[in-house]
Amino acid sequence: MKETVNTCIIGAGPGGITAAIQLKRCGIDFVIIENNEIGGLLRNANLVENYPGFPEGISGQNLVKLFIGQLYRLHVDILEDTVINADHKDGLFHTLTASSGIISSKNLVIASGTRPRKFEWGVKKETVEDRLFYEVVHLKGIRDKRIAVVGAGDAAFDYSLNLARKNKVVLLNRGSSSKCLPLLYERVSVADNIEYLTSTRVVDVVQEAESLSLLLRSDPEKRETTIRADYLLAAIGRVPSTDFLSPVIGDCFNGKIKISGLYFAGDVVRGLMRQASVSVGDGMRSAMDIYLRENEDGRTVE
Repeated sequence: MKETVNTCIIGAGPGGITAAIQLKRCGIDFVIIENNEIGGLLRNANLVENYPGFPEGISGQNLVKLFIGQLYRLHVDILEDTVINADHKDGLFHTLTASSGIISSKNLVIASGTRPRKFEWGVKKETVEDRLFYEVVHLKGIRDKRIAVVGAGDAAFDYSLNLARKNKVVLLNRGSSSKCLPLLYERVSVADNIEYLTSTRVVDVVQEAESLSLLLRSDPEKRETTIRADYLLAAIGRVPSTDFLSPVIGDCFNGKIKISGLYFAGDVVRGLMRQASVSVGDGMRSAMDIYLRENEDGRTVE
């Protein structure tokens, strides 16, 4: 199957969704591709408090439900597929997918988000893979368990607060200070179900019959202890999801060259500024620029 559309959007997180909504309103044909669940990392957010319109805050999953409802109302379909390669040749972008073949487009919006840094501190993946996770959404519904969370940033603290509603959490920070918002630190500090340990690193993990055994080393005294946890959640950073980019698109991503009609939106380019509102702005900017260029080209936008 080979299809040609005006715009191809890779990723159905807040940035990709916003671009799709605006392009739909502008009457510009597009395809939006997602290989996972709609909403991206927003599905993990315990409480979104900086998104306008929700004075009391809103959970990430509930905000995603509202996004999906808007897509449904506008009759926007998501193509569930995996992008293998995105390239630019002969004046068009060519997006190769695993199941749908090649989608050619005049414009390409890359809102592919990020992927987690993998846990490597003595962990043999094959021995703990069914109890090691990188996103809290995968532990949805878990209750009355003991969960070890590794990390020092906003995600680790937010995930801990989310899980502590129905579980006991031990939050392990290999450093001596946190890297999260002061607000999140304060909430973790007073949470009854969260034990926060600093200068503590995981040096080995062994899966037992019904749980994990974590060997911890506390600095600077190098004291070792062992704790039990039902699950291990690693929030130790994320990297852009760009493994499908061709060399020429990769050069654009790295700022070496520019190609008209190519846009990067949201977490894939935002580094530490991973916020839903930022991604939404990126998606809107991309769609509006496409719309304006279509008008400049003399085309009629229905």
